[in-house]
Amino acid sequence: MNQIVRVQTIDGQVVTGRILGSDRGLLYMGVQNHHGAGRAFGSSDEAILTLVLFELLVIVLLS
Repeated sequence: MNQIVRVQTIDGQVVTGRILGSDRGLLYMGVQNHHGAGRAFGSSDEAILTLVLFELLVIVLLS
C-alpha cells in the first residue's frame, strides 16, 4: 500500500500511480493523469482508478 507502481493490463494499457488498496479482486490506484480513463473517479488532483486484478499483466514497483 502507498507504493508508486506502474501497471500494465492484458490489453496493453499502462498506468502509473499509488496503490491505495485492494478488495475482492479489485486494485485501487491514485493517479495524477486520469483524463480519458473511464474507470477513474474523484474530483481532487489525484483521481481513484479501479483495476480488475485478473486483467493485470505486470505490476512494477517504481520507488
